[in-house]
Amino acid sequence: TNDSKKKAKNPMKETKMTETEIPTSETQEVLEPTIEDMIQAENGVPFTSSLSIAHAFGKEHKDVLRAISNLECSPDFRERNFALSSYTAETGNGTIREYPMFRLTRDGFAILAMGFNGQKAVAWKERFLEAFNAMEAALLKQQRQKEAERLERRHQKELAEQKKLEQEEQPQAPA
Repeated sequence: TNDSKKKAKNPMKETKMTETEIPTSETQEVLEPTIEDMIQAENGVPFTSSLSIAHAFGKEHKDVLRAISNLECSPDFRERNFALSSYTAETGNGTIREYPMFRLTRDGFAILAMGFNGQKAVAWKERFLEAFNAMEAALLKQQRQKEAERLERRHQKELAEQKKLEQEEQPQAPA
């Protein structure tokens, strides 16, 4: 049914988290995230997480999850740019618990961050976009290097085959 499809594509609508469930770390507030913390890549696709966004923008993770859930984008856009994921963290009593998070593409981040205001938010938007650009450039360079290596191997193989053919075509000297 349509209702079950909506729930599957936007499972966060029904998620209820309380503030006490959100793990925080005193060091998290002091350390500024690096580009590597902000943007990762999987299968050649750069992404960030709702956790990284919450940390960078100084927001509660539950508020970022809510903002993602409340985005009025098309189901197709949501499916392509917001992947539900999870992370584990230690709770106050020492048990390990799994929490929801989203993995966002560059486009997902851009749509979400459009709603964040203020001077600090603008600075972080710029930093995230710079990080996405750096990751995309690194992935493109890596892809080009692999392609160049593949072409070089093919060229060397063709040269070896050509040399072999030339040797076979040369008249044999009488013994």
